Amino acid sequence: KPTDPGKSAATPAPAATSAGPKRLNKTLEIDTKLTEKALDRSKPQPPSPPKKNEAPTVAAKQEIVPPPVDAKVEAKADKKKDSVAPAADTKAAKFTKDSNTGTITTIRKTAEGTVIMDRPVVKKSAEGTEIMAPRPADISSLDLDDKETAERKPLKRQQTLEMELDDHTTAAEKHPESPVSVSGSKAKRDDKGKREDTGTAFQVDQEDQPTEEMRDSSSSTPPEGRRKNSALEVPLSSLIAASMVWIVGLLAFFFVGRISGFKSAGQAPVAKDGLGDKFLTWAPGPDLGGAFGPGDPKPCSVTRQPKKWASSASKSVPFDMRAEGDMALLGFAQGDREGVGLKIDPKSGKFEETFRLKVDNDVVRVSPTGTTDGFFVGVKGEKTIVPASAKSPRFVVIEKGAISASDAPDGSGASSLWTLDGEGEISAETVQRVNDDTFFLSFRRGNEVMGGYFGADKVAKGSLVRVTGSGGKVGKPRSSSNGTEVAVVFADKPAEKEDSHWEVRIGRAAIGQVPETTEEVSIPEGGPGGDVIAPDIIGMSDGRWLLMWTEGTSGERSILAQTYDKHFAPIGDPIALSPPAGSFGQAVLGVVGTYTTVAFLQAADEGFEMWGAVLQCGN
Repeated sequence: KPTDPGKSAATPAPAATSAGPKRLNKTLEIDTKLTEKALDRSKPQPPSPPKKNEAPTVAAKQEIVPPPVDAKVEAKADKKKDSVAPAADTKAAKFTKDSNTGTITTIRKTAEGTVIMDRPVVKKSAEGTEIMAPRPADISSLDLDDKETAERKPLKRQQTLEMELDDHTTAAEKHPESPVSVSGSKAKRDDKGKREDTGTAFQVDQEDQPTEEMRDSSSSTPPEGRRKNSALEVPLSSLIAASMVWIVGLLAFFFVGRISGFKSAGQAPVAKDGLGDKFLTWAPGPDLGGAFGPGDPKPCSVTRQPKKWASSASKSVPFDMRAEGDMALLGFAQGDREGVGLKIDPKSGKFEETFRLKVDNDVVRVSPTGTTDGFFVGVKGEKTIVPASAKSPRFVVIEKGAISASDAPDGSGASSLWTLDGEGEISAETVQRVNDDTFFLSFRRGNEVMGGYFGADKVAKGSLVRVTGSGGKVGKPRSSSNGTEVAVVFADKPAEKEDSHWEVRIGRAAIGQVPETTEEVSIPEGGPGGDVIAPDIIGMSDGRWLLMWTEGTSGERSILAQTYDKHFAPIGDPIALSPPAGSFGQAVLGVVGTYTTVAFLQAADEGFEMWGAVLQCGN
C-alpha cells in the first residue's frame, strides 16, 4: 500500500534507526531511505550497509527502472520530504530490538481507524527492501493536497497494517495483468505507450507468490465434501452392445440345446399317429446329452415348453388327440355334458378352439374324427363307440359280449369282429392304425390286456390274443407301431410282493402278430424313483420309439421320456417333461410328422386346467 506521509507525521516519532532492510518476522518496516528514494526518484541513494548483528539484506528479485518524474510531482515530493523522513525515523526508533540477535521485534499497536490481523506480511520494493506500509487513521492528519486526494478517492474498505500472506495470492488472482503488484496504485500507460505513475507499487517476494503450476493445481481441486472422480468412464453404447451380445448368445445356446434338427425335410421320418389316454405327473428331469454322428439316430427334444391351453377341463372324461395335415386336433370335455375341440400348431405352439358341443347325456369320450364336424362326442349308454384314426371314418362298437366295426358315428350297420366269453368290463380301448388297410385294437378286460387286428373292410384278421404280464395287477395299455413292429406297453405290479413298486412292461411283435409275452423296461437312473406307471409309446417310420412314463410316489411324481432305436436300445439321456411343482394327471399323446404333442391336466383352485407341450423327434 502507498505510504501516507500525513499519518506518519502526526504520529510521534522515536529516534531514527539506520537505513537498510530488516527481517521482522514477516512484518513490514518503514525504511527511511526507501521512502526518500520513492518520493525523490530523480535523486536515488544507495542503500546503507546493514548494522552488525542484524539480518542480512535480501537481494533484489527484480530491478525496476523508475519512470521519469515530472517537475510538478518532484516539487510535491520535495515539499513532503522533510515531514515524512523525520516521522519515519521517529517511528522506526520505537521498535524494540531482540537482546540476542539485535533484530527489531514487532510490537502490535492498534492505530486509529485500522484493524490489525493475526500475521503481518513482509513485502519488498523494487530494490528488495522490506517495507511496512501504514495508512492514516483519518484525513485530518494529512495536509491540504493529501486531503483533496483522499476525498476524491475514498477507500472502499479499511486496510490493515499487518496482512495475511494469503491476501497476496488473492490479489494476484484478481489482477493477473500485474503479477508483481499486491495492492496500491498501478502504473498506467497512455495511448502513446508512455507510462503514467499513479502511485507507489510494491513488489511481492516471489517465494510467497504462487506459481502458475500451483494455480492450475489449486483451480482443479474439487470442492470440499466431494471426491475426485477417478472412475473409468464407459460409453453407454458399449454397455448396450455388450448386453445385446450376451442376450443373443443366451438365446442361441438355448435353441441349440433344445432343438435336434435333421438334414432335410424330405428325409425326415414320419411317426405313426394314435389315440390314447394316461395319467401323468410333471416334475423336472435331466437334459438331453450325448453326441451323434451324421447317420446315427437322435433323441427327441422339447421345442415348446408346457403352457396352459384351456382354463377348464373335465377330469372324469378321457380325451384323445390325432393328426390332421400339419395340425394336431385335441378333444376333451368341459363339465359333464359339453365337448370341446382345439387345433394346435406344433411348430409355433399356437392353438385355437374350433369345436364346442353340448349334449343331453353325460359325456364319456371326446375324440377327433374325419367327419365334417371334426370331433366325435360319445355319451353314456349301453354301448361304447371308439373312433379309429383313419382317412375314412371307422368306429369300433363295444357291447356286452361283442366287438364290431361301423362306418357311422352312432354304430349303425356295424359288422361283427369278435365275440367275448365270460364276464369282465372292457376299458382303456385304443384303436391304432398300423397301415392303410390294417388297424390294431388293444384294451383291458378285468386284470388282462388283450389285442387283435382288423381291416379297413371291417373284417377281423385273427382272434383276440392275451398280452401276458407278471401275473399281478395291470394298468391301462397303450399301443403303437413304427412301420415294422407293433408294441404294447402297460404298468404292471408283480403279485409276488404286495409292497413292490409298479413297473413298466413292453411286448413287441411284427405287424400282423400280437405280442404274447412282455418284459420289464429298464428305467434310466436320475428320476425320483418309486412307482413307474401310466406308460405311453409312439413309433416312428425310421424304427425309433419314444417311451414316456410317470415316476415317483403320491404327491411327488414326475413325467419322463426316453428315445430308443429300432432294437429298443436307449438313445441319449431321459427327457424331463413336467414342471418342477404342481399336481398333474390324465394325459394323451398325438403325433404330427416329426412333432409329438403332449396334453395333460393340472389341478387349479377350482377344477382342472388343460396344459400342453411339444417335442420334436426329427432324425
